[in-house]
Amino acid sequence: LVTPFVVAGFRARRARRTGPLGTDAVPVPPLGPHEVAYLEDGWKRAAAVAVARLLRDGVLRYESAQRLLFAAAPLGASQHPSESVVYAAVAARPT
Repeated sequence: LVTPFVVAGFRARRARRTGPLGTDAVPVPPLGPHEVAYLEDGWKRAAAVAVARLLRDGVLRYESAQRLLFAAAPLGASQHPSESVVYAAVAARPT
């Protein structure tokens, strides 16, 4: 009568030491700020992150008097694809 409980206790203790089953089988991809923003709130948040990073890098310029974004410098080759899309939209028509 006691044997099943003892065996279950040993299995539970072993499982706690080794961690959850299958965690090593699924690799976790590295996520950047654009991906995290998209997962949090969709494309609007990802676009906001792209604008913020382009402003930080000096690629875009914000004119507060007119409340417009302008392309201030050429886009670098190492930019994220979402930053390229935002840059192309702003360069085509300041908004």
